[in-house]
Amino acid sequence: MIISVCLAILVVIGGVGVWWLFADSGGSSGSVKQQGADGSVKALYEGTWDGTLEQYDADGNAMGTWSVTIEVGEETISAEEYGLDGPDDSRCTWEIPNAQGSESQLTFSYSVSGDPDCADSGDVTIEPAGEDSLDITVTGTLSDGSESESRGTLHRQ
Repeated sequence: MIISVCLAILVVIGGVGVWWLFADSGGSSGSVKQQGADGSVKALYEGTWDGTLEQYDADGNAMGTWSVTIEVGEETISAEEYGLDGPDDSRCTWEIPNAQGSESQLTFSYSVSGDPDCADSGDVTIEPAGEDSLDITVTGTLSDGSESESRGTLHRQ
């Protein structure tokens, strides 16, 4: 009898843990859908990351460099880009509705509203690149409708 009760309690606790791990809070706060029962995805990407990216037009011509700071929390991701037009450039805050994560990559789409100096939208892929660094690729749609691709490395702050 005692063993049956203990097993039932363990099953309930395990079910709640699995539900919590895979729950999606939804909304516009940039929710993260995590994979893996060991929490390794969260630990791999969680934290504040900063890096410089080189931006290229659709023909592969260099357009300049810019920086991004990305904050990955337990349930949300936020990001801000700056510096394409120089150190006094305005900052563009990315609106990230949700993201998909695995041990091999974190992906999400973003949009920027109300700032003509910012790329209107884009897709982001982040992959592990070594200890405390991540490779990032951003494919963006510019205000004139053209596409650009930016690549760089993020470092944990």
